[in-house]
Amino acid sequence: MKRAKFSFKRNKRGDLNLSINAIVVLILAITLLGLGLMFIRGTFTRATGELAQSLNELEKQRQEGFIASCSDDICIDALSTDFKRGGTSKYTIVLNNKLDCDLKDIPIKLGKEADSRGCRVFGESQSSQTCEDFDVKSNPTVDVSAKSKGSDRLDITIKNSAKTTVYQYPVLIEGECGGLNFGGKIINLEIDVQR
Repeated sequence: MKRAKFSFKRNKRGDLNLSINAIVVLILAITLLGLGLMFIRGTFTRATGELAQSLNELEKQRQEGFIASCSDDICIDALSTDFKRGGTSKYTIVLNNKLDCDLKDIPIKLGKEADSRGCRVFGESQSSQTCEDFDVKSNPTVDVSAKSKGSDRLDITIKNSAKTTVYQYPVLIEGECGGLNFGGKIINLEIDVQR
């Protein structure tokens, strides 16, 4: 019985063609992957920008609605509810001037200036030294024309020393014009400090 001889000759030219084809396919795949990633990145960047713009517009409309709906002399709305140590809580203060004269440089009194009892932990009647746990821009004031509404923003920075609890932070806005008093009622902001 004769054995069959098998001859395996390598075709060097075929090997070269195969490796060039593999390189071309690899380059095309990397190019398409890069183009796809650039397209996805561009789409997400545009979508993120449009979302941020829409959220800002909604917040602006919400604030305008809050200002328009203010029927009391003074209205305060929390703009941010992220009250973390080291963070800043933001409020919109609206003055509804029903008097016939302009209110100029009406001081916004805060903490112990607003209430001699100072800041308190919610539910406690006794004052503690908790006003030192907050920083506020010095001497904030508001101007309001006669028979109109005016608004300003109040930023209260929460120090890292603040306890994780709910604080009552007093705010007092009072003014006088033409012998008539404006405001004069203490408003306690509730600041729920977390972490």
